[in-house]
Amino acid sequence: MKFWLDQFFGNSYGLSVTIGMLIMLGIGVWFIFFFMKKMKESEAEEKAKHQK
Repeated sequence: MKFWLDQFFGNSYGLSVTIGMLIMLGIGVWFIFFFMKKMKESEAEEKAKHQK
């Protein structure tokens, strides 16, 4: 495993792919968080409508 990691991080291609994957993961997490926030807001709006 250690050898594989050394080989992977040894070349710049592997490093750029890793950075790319981390960026994609970060965007994915942010997007899910943003979407969940929107869902909660719309749920709150629906509840407010029903209370009127």
